[in-house]
Amino acid sequence: MITTPTINQEQSYASKERHQRSSYGPSSALMEESYEGNFNESTSDSAFQRPRRPNPDTLSYCKVLPLSLQIAQTELKEFEHQMSLLKNEDEQEVLDVEEMIQNFIPSRTAAQSAIEEVQNEIASLAGDEEGSAMMETLAKIVCISYNASSSSNTEQDFSLPPDTNSVIKLMNGLKGYCLHLSTHRYGSHVLQTILQCAGKCMKANDGQTSGKEKQLLCKLIKNVLDELIPHTRELSVHICGSHVLRTLLYLLVGVQIEDMKGGSQASSHRGKPKKKKKKKKKFPNAGMDPNQLSAKNVSNPMLKYHLYKDKEVALLFHSCLTDFTNAFIYENRKETASDGAIDANLGYELQTLVCHPSAGPLLSVLLRVLCIMDRNPKDNPPSSSTDDNGSLDRDYRLLGISPPEPQYQSESTADKLVKAILCWEDDENNKGSSIPSAKSGDIIYGLSGEPTGSIFLETVLRSCGSDEFYADFCKKAGFFSAEPLHDYTTHSVSNFVIQTLLVTCRTKEQAEILYKGLMPCVTTCQKLEKQQNVQNEEGNGTNNDLSLPLLLQKKRRGVLFRLVELCAKWKVGQEKLLKGIYSGFAIMETKTLKGEIEDSTEKEEDAEKSKARKRKKKTQSLSVDQCVRKLLDLDASDLATGGRISLDTNGARAIYHMLHFVPRLCGDILETLVNQFSTDEIEKLAMDGVGSRW
Repeated sequence: MITTPTINQEQSYASKERHQRSSYGPSSALMEESYEGNFNESTSDSAFQRPRRPNPDTLSYCKVLPLSLQIAQTELKEFEHQMSLLKNEDEQEVLDVEEMIQNFIPSRTAAQSAIEEVQNEIASLAGDEEGSAMMETLAKIVCISYNASSSSNTEQDFSLPPDTNSVIKLMNGLKGYCLHLSTHRYGSHVLQTILQCAGKCMKANDGQTSGKEKQLLCKLIKNVLDELIPHTRELSVHICGSHVLRTLLYLLVGVQIEDMKGGSQASSHRGKPKKKKKKKKKFPNAGMDPNQLSAKNVSNPMLKYHLYKDKEVALLFHSCLTDFTNAFIYENRKETASDGAIDANLGYELQTLVCHPSAGPLLSVLLRVLCIMDRNPKDNPPSSSTDDNGSLDRDYRLLGISPPEPQYQSESTADKLVKAILCWEDDENNKGSSIPSAKSGDIIYGLSGEPTGSIFLETVLRSCGSDEFYADFCKKAGFFSAEPLHDYTTHSVSNFVIQTLLVTCRTKEQAEILYKGLMPCVTTCQKLEKQQNVQNEEGNGTNNDLSLPLLLQKKRRGVLFRLVELCAKWKVGQEKLLKGIYSGFAIMETKTLKGEIEDSTEKEEDAEKSKARKRKKKTQSLSVDQCVRKLLDLDASDLATGGRISLDTNGARAIYHMLHFVPRLCGDILETLVNQFSTDEIEKLAMDGVGSRW
């Protein structure tokens, strides 16, 4: 039989007295409106106000709530375990699912009661440090879900969907205050979390018969958009408001934010008070822009989305996205010229937004969302489930293999957005033509050196559906010319655009051009000393040693890894690339020996030179074993003390793709890994996340 845990039924989480207080929380006009009221009324300007301070008694009540997301997740696992035991029982018994939820997941019941208790002060609590943390916890607990198919012995379906009714109460409590909360350091996190919960409820109810709760939730989501759309430009450059807008965009296409950040634990501490830590001295890489570290995550190719099956919901969200795009991109430009031309300053304003640390990631997200919405919303949804589209297997993610992404087509909203930013048809002589203007090449070159601008260009390369536009884009950027390609590769930011270019190459002819253009960076030294001196004086360039092959240095092995992947995919230049890598490492060894000679004393100069000449002859033909070890850069010194081994991730990925060359070329590498590496080294490689994938 199933055992149920004990719970104190006498503990009360709700009180009707506090609902009658009107001196705290939102204004009385909004408090009197029930969440079951009319949501079709447009929000007036007077509703954009700041909520009153929270009731001290309510704050004290929230502080003593014995609720925790970790405890709720533990209870959910126990509930799943008890549900699995039902499959092994022979007798068919009808069980009360609600009673089992109350018994096994008391935190969910307690959170529902707590939301009922504070539903009239949600906006006020969202602006408090401790109150906002509890509101996020309550929202996450009521949205924990469990899906299980009915067993063979019983016809009951023991699924646990998110509590839509509680989410409606939470969203109704924020009505009229979304603009203020979007710019609040604590309220913005509460608004994001509640919107994520609303997205989970919409996904759980998708495909079912339309009910009252579903309609109310859709109207509440539209009300949030109606409040924020007139202020999209101001919110896009706000450090908190831009995240709220991104969450709204993800909601419209069914993207779960926690999936983008590596799981639910990544955002579980958001909004909670953090302990103060002592400041430590940081020594950032001289060739790395500090903004790049935070902005680089935006271009994460893992995008798990859900296409809504309900046509009414799909049409509503498609209309909301269109309104959002028009307000954000074409703000204050309702009047256009007779020929439909857009204001000439629009391109400059959009380029400024792309380079902004907050608005730039938002534009990249908008472009990806428009690609998903590029389909006709009147069409029937696909028969197969698209929940796993854009998701990567863990092996592929560790190896850096990018999945296919939704792409936009010509004359779509996304296509017009890209061309407006790049001033693609801004030249008067080429207006209305598909021929790119001369200015667009300079714009691409400038954006590639900005941390957020380069991410937008990477998004364009991944999501562009027109091969003709892709080829013109590469030509205008200079990707198919050797000297500009070297400039991009040398820069500490724009080299990431080159990596994405190598991944998104469309034809074999383009692959051969890129391979030939980057081979000098593997075998010889670049002669860009003048450019390096200028960059070092400005403090914005790289400190790469240009006396050595660029792609073999650790700071640029990401480009080398992508180049090896390109050759393996399109089967071009595989043998020449391997020989180039071997000779490049020989050059690096020779340069190192030459530096040692210059540092020697005058008395031992002749003796050292003679030794160097002998060693130089050997380094001109480095063995495969030496090159593989240099690419791996294996260090197992910390393994004895309980630590982990360290190796060069990009070098290990390059070796993985070398093993996908034609069998004639990967035989030497296989023989090296099997025969030249000791048993301990192979065991250590097997303990690494990337090395074990070979």
